Amino acid sequence: PDMPARKTAEMSPDEASALHDAYATAIDHANAAAAKGRQHDWMWHLNLYLEEFGMSPLHLWERPGPVLGRLTSKPLQPVNSGPLVSVIMVACNAEDTVGYAVNSILHQTWRSLELVIVDDASVDRTWLLLTEFSKHDDRIKLVRNSVQVGPYVSRNRVLSGLAGTYVTTQDADDWSLPGRLEKQVRN
Repeated sequence: PDMPARKTAEMSPDEASALHDAYATAIDHANAAAAKGRQHDWMWHLNLYLEEFGMSPLHLWERPGPVLGRLTSKPLQPVNSGPLVSVIMVACNAEDTVGYAVNSILHQTWRSLELVIVDDASVDRTWLLLTEFSKHDDRIKLVRNSVQVGPYVSRNRVLSGLAGTYVTTQDADDWSLPGRLEKQVRN
């Protein structure tokens, strides 16, 4: 996220620079802790950073699996009405990551969304996983490329068929904060 405008608008350039440095330091500490396998320290520094942006603190589920697949936050108030947001995700051989990427979009506070996922000719179990997800949530729309064309062509391929007032993207190996779409729509 960018530095909060509410803070920086009232600051001198030197104060804004110092705040930016403080945020960068928090992320540097979080990354250093992660590199050393100190997940508790990583989470503490990450939450320190997120707090400055009014974001809800994150927690790690105590279960096996990749860190992004274990991230969670306290339940947040859903927003059930508002303009439709179209989220485009391109997945290529993403069987290890697409689950948490999809779930992080489906569990957004902003509920009025469509998730358009393009499988870019995966040869692993990605397509199978995506079809299972789509059976359980009608906000998911699937498209499958017969040959691999890359993320840009894949996104452009579905743009004209989107129903949303707003369009954004999500990579198949990313995790989004639960309030991401709400924050994007409101700002």
